[in-house]
Amino acid sequence: MSIDRRLLQAALAIVVALAIAACGSPTPSLSTAAPTTAPTAAGDRTPGPSAAPALAAMLPDSAGGIDFVKSSFTGSDLEGAGISLDAKVLETLAKAQGKTLADVQIAEARPVAAATSGIVLAIRVPGADPKAVVDATFSHSKALQGTTLGGKTVFNVGASGLNVVVYLKDDVMFQVVGAPSALTEAIITELP
Repeated sequence: MSIDRRLLQAALAIVVALAIAACGSPTPSLSTAAPTTAPTAAGDRTPGPSAAPALAAMLPDSAGGIDFVKSSFTGSDLEGAGISLDAKVLETLAKAQGKTLADVQIAEARPVAAATSGIVLAIRVPGADPKAVVDATFSHSKALQGTTLGGKTVFNVGASGLNVVVYLKDDVMFQVVGAPSALTEAIITELP
């Protein structure tokens, strides 16, 4: 079974961007969010911007005994957010719903402890089918393998070895990236 190269590249780009963020890169100041203090060291992670608080509230505060810090922003701030998502694709999805890129919401949760790997993302294009967000994010979502985890139907990025799990709920696509298997399941269990 061969992996679609674009799928692997998209997943790898997300993992690399998130790994860099998890290693203590300061959270950039976002234009629509209130000014916040960026973390100064990976061990001192603090919450980031909160431009989409309702979406961030859907992410767990803790899972599997691990505490998380959260940040959220809109699609307009995507360029400075340090997350590898294609703003043009998200804008196209938003326009199809009569929305703008500014209506797109993104939230992330990272373990407070720098030694713990993994990040949780939530992407909402209001009114859009989250499957369209999956298709746009992973190029060919047909390569995603369906399974059950934490009592929910999820999709693994097939055979990539990157430990990326996608979960869809209403108009939100959740991704758990780079977390150990037990933590991934605990996170999925905590999601709505």
